[in-house]
Amino acid sequence: ESVGLIDAKLVHVSFGTVLGEDGRPMKTRSGTLIGLESLLDDAVDAAYQVVCDPDRLVKFDPPMDDEEKRMIAERVGIGAIKYADLSHDRTSDYRFILSKMVALTGNTSTYAQYNYARTVSILRRVGVTESEVLERVRNTGIHFTDPAERALGLQLLQLEEALQGVYDDYGPNHLVDYVYATAEVFSKFNVQCHVLTAETPEIQNTRLALVLLTGRVLKKSLELVGIEVVERM
Repeated sequence: ESVGLIDAKLVHVSFGTVLGEDGRPMKTRSGTLIGLESLLDDAVDAAYQVVCDPDRLVKFDPPMDDEEKRMIAERVGIGAIKYADLSHDRTSDYRFILSKMVALTGNTSTYAQYNYARTVSILRRVGVTESEVLERVRNTGIHFTDPAERALGLQLLQLEEALQGVYDDYGPNHLVDYVYATAEVFSKFNVQCHVLTAETPEIQNTRLALVLLTGRVLKKSLELVGIEVVERM
């Protein structure tokens, strides 16, 4: 009212506390509070170790050079901090454990970014562009032959509901939860429904469309919470 706003709806959006690994609040006076710049550097370093892990047995063509690895590590590391902070109910406290934040499994941005990179890899290996996938589906239609295909299709349709939850509760965790659920459903689809060796062109085109749409949904959802994707990981 004092600034001339009429019928303004003002809401106090409260937040929980970030705890250390010991479960206690991080405090400046006790020296347990980490500066943002140092925090991001540590996250990028941790992500770089994940990207360079020789036990992952991932072969890239062409091989990654160090510049690409560091670019990926920066996106993964910074994304991990953002994702971890937004993945909790905003009023809840949570423990800050960096190793879990950059893990390739579980509810992390790393896992989501990895699954996005999988969608790009599949389309690249089949040798089709996005427009070619859409043209194929227009010609052959959608043909679900496996429960995992239908489950993924239904999951992709729930993005609007997740966004509505963010709007209603001022809670980005609704979208982050959706990202994780989508990555999980896609991962199961990827195991059960082979794209390159699909039995018929109709089945392959359906699966390609699901892969394409999953990539779009993951990318847009991550962008909405300020996280960049990577195309190889």
